[in-house]
Amino acid sequence: MHSRTIIIQSIDEDVTMGHNDNDVDVEKMMYNKNDDRSVGRRRITVKCADAVLDWFVFPFLLFIQFGTTMYCQQQQDILTVQWEFAMGVICIFCIAAVGYRKIFRIHPIQSITLLLLPEIFTNIVLATVMFTNILNALYILIVLTTIIFIVATTGYIQVQQYQRLLLVPLPLPHASDYKCLHQEEHEEEEIDSDDEWVC
Repeated sequence: MHSRTIIIQSIDEDVTMGHNDNDVDVEKMMYNKNDDRSVGRRRITVKCADAVLDWFVFPFLLFIQFGTTMYCQQQQDILTVQWEFAMGVICIFCIAAVGYRKIFRIHPIQSITLLLLPEIFTNIVLATVMFTNILNALYILIVLTTIIFIVATTGYIQVQQYQRLLLVPLPLPHASDYKCLHQEEHEEEEIDSDDEWVC
């Protein structure tokens, strides 16, 4: 009776130990899954924030600043710029800025200054609208749009070249790249066999 109890306890201990190991493995798997989910959520959040900034916040600032200034000038009968022309230039700048940001988010340089260039240009244009006339601001916006387009095109070409370099496999070494060690080198390296080769 007593020995039977001991056997049953030892089986219970083995089963419990097995469950503990499995529980640790399950906990690790659950932790890894939760970690992957949190990383995925963070990526989605960052992408949403980028999209909101790219497509809504910065264009909204430009449209509001230009629209308010042009409306006030129209009320005073001193407006010298057509609405369609101004809004078209702003739209082209915003689209070029979105493409620019997409390229420089994956660019190998990873420069924060280059990434923030459209925002810097936006602030320059907003200050120009506020402190000078609207025609000068539009000319500056056209020039800055051209600069963004040129830099984005250059960055796109660089990204394509970088991705091609990553896909090119390294060449395999040829037999002529290897040579037999001299006897002195054998002794220095304390190599026992005579058929050791080095590149």
